[in-house]
Amino acid sequence: MSQGECPGSAASRAWCIQFCSRQAPPSGPRVERIDLARVMELSRSAAERNFILNSFGRLMEARVPGTYEVLSTMTRNANNWRGGSWMLEYARYMGGQVAAFEVPVSDPVLGERRYDIVLTDGTRVELKDWENWFPDSLRSQYRRDVLLSTNNFANPDAISRVRWVFRTPGPVTAAEIAEALGVPSQLVSQILRTLVQARLLVEVIDQETCITLARPLDRITAHDILMALRAGQGLELATREDPALPRVRGEFDRIQAAERQAAAVTLQSLAEGEK
Repeated sequence: MSQGECPGSAASRAWCIQFCSRQAPPSGPRVERIDLARVMELSRSAAERNFILNSFGRLMEARVPGTYEVLSTMTRNANNWRGGSWMLEYARYMGGQVAAFEVPVSDPVLGERRYDIVLTDGTRVELKDWENWFPDSLRSQYRRDVLLSTNNFANPDAISRVRWVFRTPGPVTAAEIAEALGVPSQLVSQILRTLVQARLLVEVIDQETCITLARPLDRITAHDILMALRAGQGLELATREDPALPRVRGEFDRIQAAERQAAAVTLQSLAEGEK
């Protein structure tokens, strides 16, 4: 099943939106009833709409605090829709690790700071999907995050529990990759499916199904990619017994030893080598 679709028919998609229509919004000045007409209006494609509603339904069923508020805020305007879509995408691929959305953290001096997501291990996640960069705003927010998380540097190690995740550069389609590389799109799609299965890439929904990294560049190695591509899932294929197998195995082990050296080569280091 595509991750951009609600499971099954239109009837099952109706299941995804039942929370919007049947439940009263949680109490609080920031929360408004979800306008289903706005959901349909702001969705940039049927795939995106289905992904948003399906993700919303799953999170509501899991009783993740703040889920209703996320979709309510998304329906206010196009910018909120874009930011909220990124929050739901991130939450979907974090699985059961999301503890809550829109979590306030207060300090007598610094005031209140709302984090997009807090994970079950206490990590505070701030998600950014900016078309334009605002250095002053970025500097101010990050400075406050450092002070809040470390209690004014009384506990500097606590900064490791704050995570900023930027969506840009945005996800790309298989067709865009094929065009940029000048190779057949069928080959690109096949390789991308393998890397998605190996959890090196993930599919996300923009106006259509796109691909982006599943981890930061410095956490994906050349060896990860080689193992994923060797037999689809990174597993050696079984073969029947053969007298020549020990000799072939010896050569194969020698090659694998050389490949393991590639484990020290990350995509980050390869990218920096091009500069």
